[in-house]
Amino acid sequence: MSVGMAGSGATPGPGCDYNGVHYGSGESWSAQCNRCFCDREEVACTTRDCSPASGGMGGVAGSGTAGISGAGGEQPSPEQCALDVGSICIEGTPTDGGHQLDVGTPMIFTLRPDGCFSSSCTKLASFDCNYIGSEYDFSVTGFFCLTSEGDACTDDCGGAPEAICDLGKTLTAGEYTIDLSGRAGVALSPLRFTVPGVVLERDRCSHPL
Repeated sequence: MSVGMAGSGATPGPGCDYNGVHYGSGESWSAQCNRCFCDREEVACTTRDCSPASGGMGGVAGSGTAGISGAGGEQPSPEQCALDVGSICIEGTPTDGGHQLDVGTPMIFTLRPDGCFSSSCTKLASFDCNYIGSEYDFSVTGFFCLTSEGDACTDDCGGAPEAICDLGKTLTAGEYTIDLSGRAGVALSPLRFTVPGVVLERDRCSHPL
């Protein structure tokens, strides 16, 4: 599925039109095995391969590559795929107290899903990500599919897997503001950092508002 664009015709209000349905700004929704979101009156969707031959897993985001982890051939249930993003972090070169962000280095984020997942049996089946917005101010969306392996899962919440989101961009000099799409973008703080520079450890990840 390619990235869609909002129509240019009249709409009931600010937001986006997708397949004949109007969505408000910041709203996200499912599209087959993918997730779409509306931001700045434009639509962006993840682009996972939904064909049966692929098992419904994996894919390549319209703006970069997606990280994929095998799941033993098991297809996760739909309930395990409809997950919100719980955190986003910018990745640079680790240094004292933070990460160094230099011009020309790949723009890499790590994302975790929101929710409570057992650390003994939760596995990342597939992950996809995309973005929409301007060069220095944009929203990121992530699509997680998780599986549970084994008969017994410990009663803890330490199993949220970390996924790498490579948007196929490199850092350029300037001030960035990055947030998450959909409900996560409302609940979590945006990331703000300057390139070149050092982003402190406490500031390189989003936090609940």
